[in-house]
Amino acid sequence: MGHGAAPPSVSIAGTDERERSGIFSTAAGVLAAYRSPAAVAATPNFEPHAFVRSSDTVYIAAPADAQDQLAPIVVALLDRLRRVTYRREAGWPPVLWAIDEAADIAPLPNLPSIISEGANQGSVSLVCLQDLSQARQRWGAAADSDPTILIHATAPATSSRRAPAPVQSKG
Repeated sequence: MGHGAAPPSVSIAGTDERERSGIFSTAAGVLAAYRSPAAVAATPNFEPHAFVRSSDTVYIAAPADAQDQLAPIVVALLDRLRRVTYRREAGWPPVLWAIDEAADIAPLPNLPSIISEGANQGSVSLVCLQDLSQARQRWGAAADSDPTILIHATAPATSSRRAPAPVQSKG
Protein backbone atom coordinates (compact mmCIF):
# COMPACT_ATOMS: atom_id res chain seq x y z
CA MET A 1 0.00 0.00 0.00
CA GLY A 2 1.27 3.52 -0.89
CA HIS A 3 2.39 6.06 1.66
CA GLY A 4 0.66 9.20 0.32
CA ALA A 5 -0.40 12.20 2.32
CA ALA A 6 -3.09 11.66 4.91
CA PRO A 7 -6.58 12.84 3.99
CA PRO A 8 -7.38 16.30 5.42
CA SER A 9 -9.95 14.83 7.81
CA VAL A 10 -7.27 12.60 9.41
CA SER A 11 -4.81 15.50 9.57
CA ILE A 12 -7.37 17.77 11.22
CA ALA A 13 -8.47 15.07 13.68
CA GLY A 14 -4.87 14.78 14.87
CA THR A 15 -4.40 18.46 15.68
CA ASP A 16 -4.61 20.14 19.04
CA GLU A 17 -8.21 20.86 20.11
CA ARG A 18 -7.78 24.65 20.05
CA GLU A 19 -6.22 24.58 16.58
CA ARG A 20 -8.97 22.23 15.35
CA SER A 21 -11.57 24.63 16.71
CA GLY A 22 -9.92 27.47 14.78
CA ILE A 23 -9.92 25.41 11.57
CA PHE A 24 -13.63 24.65 11.91
CA SER A 25 -14.40 28.27 12.78
CA THR A 26 -12.58 29.47 9.65
CA ALA A 27 -14.32 26.88 7.48
CA ALA A 28 -17.72 27.88 8.90
CA GLY A 29 -17.04 31.52 8.03
CA VAL A 30 -16.03 30.67 4.46
CA LEU A 31 -19.12 28.49 3.98
CA ALA A 32 -21.55 30.93 5.64
CA ALA A 33 -22.75 32.36 2.32
CA TYR A 34 -23.95 28.89 1.31
CA ARG A 35 -26.23 28.77 4.35
CA SER A 36 -28.24 31.85 3.41
CA PRO A 37 -31.91 31.18 2.60
CA ALA A 38 -31.36 32.34 -1.00
CA ALA A 39 -28.41 29.96 -1.50
CA VAL A 40 -30.23 27.02 0.06
CA ALA A 41 -33.28 27.59 -2.18
CA ALA A 42 -31.26 28.18 -5.37
CA THR A 43 -31.09 25.76 -8.26
CA PRO A 44 -27.73 25.99 -10.05
CA ASN A 45 -28.22 27.05 -13.66
CA PHE A 46 -24.91 28.59 -14.70
CA GLU A 47 -22.78 26.85 -17.32
CA PRO A 48 -19.31 28.44 -17.60
CA HIS A 49 -18.48 26.75 -20.93
CA ALA A 50 -21.61 28.20 -22.56
CA PHE A 51 -21.11 31.59 -20.91
CA VAL A 52 -17.62 32.22 -22.34
CA ARG A 53 -19.00 31.45 -25.81
CA SER A 54 -21.92 33.85 -25.51
CA SER A 55 -22.54 37.57 -25.35
CA ASP A 56 -24.19 37.18 -21.93
CA THR A 57 -23.32 39.26 -18.89
CA VAL A 58 -23.01 38.26 -15.25
CA TYR A 59 -23.63 41.02 -12.72
CA ILE A 60 -22.46 40.45 -9.17
CA ALA A 61 -23.40 42.98 -6.54
CA ALA A 62 -22.96 42.75 -2.81
CA PRO A 63 -23.44 45.24 -0.01
CA ALA A 64 -20.21 46.35 1.63
CA ASP A 65 -21.00 44.48 4.85
CA ALA A 66 -21.37 41.15 2.97
CA GLN A 67 -18.34 41.38 0.67
CA ASP A 68 -15.98 39.52 3.01
CA GLN A 69 -18.48 36.69 3.28
CA LEU A 70 -19.19 36.52 -0.47
CA ALA A 71 -15.66 37.13 -1.78
CA PRO A 72 -14.66 33.42 -1.73
CA ILE A 73 -17.65 32.57 -3.93
CA VAL A 74 -16.89 35.42 -6.34
CA VAL A 75 -13.23 34.41 -6.51
CA ALA A 76 -14.20 30.77 -7.21
CA LEU A 77 -16.58 31.84 -10.00
CA LEU A 78 -14.04 34.17 -11.62
CA ASP A 79 -11.28 31.58 -11.38
CA ARG A 80 -13.53 29.01 -13.05
CA LEU A 81 -14.40 31.49 -15.82
CA ARG A 82 -10.70 32.26 -16.28
CA ARG A 83 -9.81 28.59 -16.67
CA VAL A 84 -12.68 27.93 -19.10
CA THR A 85 -11.85 31.07 -21.12
CA TYR A 86 -8.17 30.14 -21.41
CA ARG A 87 -9.07 26.63 -22.64
CA ARG A 88 -11.72 27.51 -25.21
CA GLU A 89 -10.91 27.28 -28.89
CA ALA A 90 -9.56 30.33 -30.73
CA GLY A 91 -11.80 32.74 -32.58
CA TRP A 92 -14.18 33.85 -29.85
CA PRO A 93 -14.45 37.50 -28.82
CA PRO A 94 -12.66 38.24 -25.55
CA VAL A 95 -14.48 37.91 -22.25
CA LEU A 96 -14.56 41.31 -20.55
CA TRP A 97 -13.89 41.40 -16.84
CA ALA A 98 -15.18 44.74 -15.52
CA ILE A 99 -14.62 44.56 -11.77
CA ASP A 100 -15.39 47.44 -9.43
CA GLU A 101 -14.11 47.29 -5.85
CA ALA A 102 -11.81 44.45 -6.94
CA ALA A 103 -9.76 44.39 -3.75
CA ASP A 104 -12.88 43.69 -1.67
CA ILE A 105 -15.39 41.69 -3.73
CA ALA A 106 -12.95 39.89 -6.05
CA PRO A 107 -9.61 39.54 -4.25
CA LEU A 108 -8.15 37.04 -6.73
CA PRO A 109 -4.61 36.29 -5.57
CA ASN A 110 -3.44 36.10 -9.20
CA LEU A 111 -5.32 39.13 -10.55
CA PRO A 112 -2.17 40.97 -11.71
CA SER A 113 -1.15 37.98 -13.86
CA ILE A 114 -4.71 37.57 -15.17
CA ILE A 115 -4.61 41.19 -16.31
CA SER A 116 -1.17 40.93 -17.91
CA GLU A 117 -1.70 37.60 -19.69
CA GLY A 118 -5.43 37.88 -20.34
CA ALA A 119 -5.32 39.53 -23.75
CA ASN A 120 -3.34 36.58 -25.12
CA GLN A 121 -5.72 34.14 -23.44
CA GLY A 122 -9.08 35.59 -24.48
CA SER A 123 -9.94 38.02 -21.71
CA VAL A 124 -9.73 41.78 -21.23
CA SER A 125 -9.82 43.33 -17.77
CA LEU A 126 -11.00 46.64 -16.41
CA VAL A 127 -10.27 46.76 -12.70
CA CYS A 128 -11.46 49.61 -10.51
CA LEU A 129 -10.27 50.43 -7.02
CA GLN A 130 -11.03 53.23 -4.60
CA ASP A 131 -7.33 53.83 -4.12
CA LEU A 132 -4.11 52.34 -5.47
CA SER A 133 -3.08 51.54 -1.90
CA GLN A 134 -5.78 48.82 -1.95
CA ALA A 135 -3.93 47.15 -4.82
CA ARG A 136 -0.60 47.43 -3.03
CA GLN A 137 -2.07 45.96 0.14
CA ARG A 138 -3.80 43.09 -1.68
CA TRP A 139 -1.24 42.25 -4.41
CA GLY A 140 2.00 43.68 -3.06
CA ALA A 141 4.82 44.43 -5.50
CA ALA A 142 2.77 43.22 -8.49
CA ALA A 143 0.62 46.33 -8.12
CA ASP A 144 3.66 48.53 -8.80
CA SER A 145 5.66 46.32 -11.17
CA ASP A 146 4.10 47.61 -14.37
CA PRO A 147 1.58 50.42 -14.77
CA THR A 148 -0.41 48.28 -17.21
CA ILE A 149 -0.94 45.53 -14.65
CA LEU A 150 -3.56 47.29 -12.56
CA ILE A 151 -5.74 50.12 -13.72
CA HIS A 152 -6.36 52.69 -11.03
CA ALA A 153 -9.74 54.34 -11.30
CA THR A 154 -11.28 56.58 -8.72
CA ALA A 155 -14.77 57.93 -8.49
CA PRO A 156 -14.81 60.87 -6.09
CA ALA A 157 -18.02 61.55 -4.23
CA THR A 158 -18.09 65.08 -5.56
CA SER A 159 -17.08 66.29 -8.97
CA SER A 160 -14.53 69.04 -9.48
CA ARG A 161 -16.50 70.21 -12.50
CA ARG A 162 -18.90 73.03 -11.98
CA ALA A 163 -22.45 72.75 -13.15
CA PRO A 164 -23.34 75.17 -15.94
CA ALA A 165 -24.68 78.49 -14.75
CA PRO A 166 -28.47 78.67 -14.88
CA VAL A 167 -29.92 80.46 -17.84
CA GLN A 168 -31.41 83.81 -16.86
CA SER A 169 -34.66 84.51 -18.58
CA LYS A 170 -35.52 88.04 -19.53
CA GLY A 171 -39.05 88.87 -19.54
